[in-house]
Amino acid sequence: MDQFLYGIPVVGLIFEAIGYLITVLPVIAPITYSAAVPIAFAAMCGVMCERAGVVNIGIEGTMLVSAFVGW
Repeated sequence: MDQFLYGIPVVGLIFEAIGYLITVLPVIAPITYSAAVPIAFAAMCGVMCERAGVVNIGIEGTMLVSAFVGW
């Protein structure tokens, strides 16, 4: 019976973490996606240029501008 009593706080912490994620995740997810999309597009552009054999000398500026837009 004592092991069950020791497990109650652990189960409570797990339920609290799940409740926190259910409450906060719908608020944070759109913000995260909107900030990550420009940076991901710039990274994909850089990868496509490198795979095609084109030396993109402005890739650093593209990354910086996309980071500022994402921020």
